[in-house]
Amino acid sequence: MKDRKKTQIPVQNRKSKEQLNCMKWKRKFKITKFSFFLQLQRVILWLILIPMKYFTLIISIFFLLSCDPSRRINMLNKTNHDAEIIFKLKEDSAKTSPFFISNSTKINFNLKNEKPQNFASMSFGLGKWTKASIKNIADDLESLEIKHTKDSMLFNSEDQIAQYLFAKRKGTFKSRIDITVQ
Repeated sequence: MKDRKKTQIPVQNRKSKEQLNCMKWKRKFKITKFSFFLQLQRVILWLILIPMKYFTLIISIFFLLSCDPSRRINMLNKTNHDAEIIFKLKEDSAKTSPFFISNSTKINFNLKNEKPQNFASMSFGLGKWTKASIKNIADDLESLEIKHTKDSMLFNSEDQIAQYLFAKRKGTFKSRIDITVQ
C-alpha cells in the first residue's frame, strides 16, 4: 500500500465551528433557501387566497360593524280605506326640527289603500332610536294624529307621543319606527 500523505485543507476552505454548527442545525431542520421561500410562498398564498373565499362575508361584516343604520319613521296603511297621519309641530321649534319639510307647521301623510301609495317614509340621520332621540323628536311635536275610517288616535302631550313612538321601534338595531294603520 502506498503511504497516504495527510493533505491539509487550505486555510481559506476551512470552516469555523460556528459554520459547522449552523450546517448541523440546517440539516437537522432541513431548512434551505429553497424551502424557506417555499414556506414563505405558502404563507403568502394562505393570507391572500383564504380571505378571497370569504370576501363577501368579510365585507358584509365590515359594513355591518362600521356603519350606523339610518333612523327612519315608516308609515304603512294596511286597511281597505284611506288613512291619514298628521304631525303637528310646535311654533317655537318649527324651523329647527327635523320634521321641518316646508313652511307649514302641519305635516300630512295621506296613505291610500293600494300600493305604492300606502307607504311613506321619513329619514332622521344616522343612529338608532334611543329614549333620548325619541324624546327630542317628541319635544318638537305638538300632536300626532292617526286617522282612518274606523278609528282615530290623537296624542297631545310629549309623553304620550314619546311612549307611542318608543313602543313602535323595530329592527335589529332599533333604527326604525313603524307606524302601521290596521
